[in-house]
Amino acid sequence: QGTTFTILLPAVPAPAIQIRKDASQTPVGGSEHILLVEDEAPVREMAHQMLEHLGYAVVDAPSAADALNWLADPTHRVDVILSDLMMPGMSGNDLLTRVRAENPSMPFVLATGFSREMAKQGAGATDVPIVTKPYRLADLDRAIRRALRAGA
Repeated sequence: QGTTFTILLPAVPAPAIQIRKDASQTPVGGSEHILLVEDEAPVREMAHQMLEHLGYAVVDAPSAADALNWLADPTHRVDVILSDLMMPGMSGNDLLTRVRAENPSMPFVLATGFSREMAKQGAGATDVPIVTKPYRLADLDRAIRRALRAGA
């Protein structure tokens, strides 16, 4: 009529465990303005929240064309662009080429769901940090800080 399981666990006090945080894994964050270019709304919303959590001011663009329109207005402040690599219409790599033609030192980060090696082949630019999806907060922050240092 059924099965009965008996689980016996020893009553041993747990050892005191100290968790050491690796300083290289701790996000730093910042106050810079990020233009987030991502065609998938759920991914864009998640990345937006993560970037705001890190202290960044974020403006969303659902396409590369929207990003270029935003950048065309000289009153808009953008310190770094975080763009998906694969998007319909214009890829993140194409956006990078167009932006760098106007502003060669613009800090740029590419994001992809592909492996880092495949993304580097598709990106072409070796000076651009690449972050893989799903995002890890520390990886996202590290890529942004690296792009900002390179653009300085």
